[in-house]
Amino acid sequence: MQKAVSRIAGSVQVQLADEHIFLTGQVDSWHQKQFAQESIRPHAGQRIICNSLKVVQS
Repeated sequence: MQKAVSRIAGSVQVQLADEHIFLTGQVDSWHQKQFAQESIRPHAGQRIICNSLKVVQS
């Protein structure tokens, strides 16, 4: 069950669900993908981060 949906940094969406945090959307580089994931980690607690961000080069 989805509890909340937030939007951060352009086209990155964050969805919180029971035991998971889902990152979806597009970023410009692998570094941005990792940065988004690591930015969420301190707030994840015991939730599993599922990073489905797609790297799309402009």
